[in-house]
Amino acid sequence: MFADNHINFDSINSTNSFALGLKGTSLFSEGLLVTTNHQDKGRGNYGKEWESAYKKNLLLSLVVEPSIPLSKQFDLNIMISLAIYDFLYSLDIICDIKWPNDLLIDNAKISGILIDNVLHKDIIAYSVIGIGINVNQLSFNEYFPPATSIKKCLSEEQDCKLLLNKLLQFIEKRIIDYRKGFDQQQEYNNLLYLRDKEAYFIYKGNKFKGVIKSVKSGLIKIETTNSINKYNINEIKFCF
Repeated sequence: MFADNHINFDSINSTNSFALGLKGTSLFSEGLLVTTNHQDKGRGNYGKEWESAYKKNLLLSLVVEPSIPLSKQFDLNIMISLAIYDFLYSLDIICDIKWPNDLLIDNAKISGILIDNVLHKDIIAYSVIGIGINVNQLSFNEYFPPATSIKKCLSEEQDCKLLLNKLLQFIEKRIIDYRKGFDQQQEYNNLLYLRDKEAYFIYKGNKFKGVIKSVKSGLIKIETTNSINKYNINEIKFCF
C-alpha cells in the first residue's frame, strides 16, 4: 500500500504539512508516504512541537482515503494506535494507549499521532496521518509525561529502515481489517492507559479524581463518586 509513492527528505519542516501541500496533485492519493530524518517544525497535537534528534527516530506521514463519515473520524485514531501497539508488541515492548493518540510505556511517551483530515461535505476523503516513534534517541527535553524510546526499553541500537517497513505492514493490516468490517473499538478500550484505575484529571481549571471506563466516538467516559461523564478531546487533561 505504501511502497510505490515514497518521498524521503533529509530534513523538512513537517511531513504532515508537506503532504497536505500536495493536495490537488497526482501524488496526493492513498499510499503516499513521506519520511524524513529530521523535522524543523514537527507538529504534535494542540500546537505542540514534536522533538526528534537527527536520524534517531521514525518520522512519517501517510495518506489514506477513508471515505467514512466525519462522525467516524476517531476510527482512524483507533486503527493507527492499534497498529503502533502491534508494532511495539512485535519487539517485545508492552505499551498502553493514552487517549486520544499517544502510546506510553511505564508512564513515558514513546509515540504520538497527528491526523489531518480533508473533507468532502461530511465525508473524510483523505487523511494525512503523522506518526512519530522514538527509536534510538536517549536524551529528551523535560515533558509531562516524560519521553522514552525503543533503545531505552531494549538497550540496543535499532535499524530505523527495518523498523519502518515493519510498522507499515502493521498499519496496512489494520486498515485492511477495518475495511473488512472488523470492529477494533473494544480492543482499543482494553488497552487504554489508566483504564479502571483512579487517576486525576483537570476540567475547566479544576482538578478531580475519576476512573476511565471507555472511549466511544472519540469521547472518554470517566466515572467519579457522584456521576459518569463523557469528555471531548479538548475538554480534559491528564495529571502527571
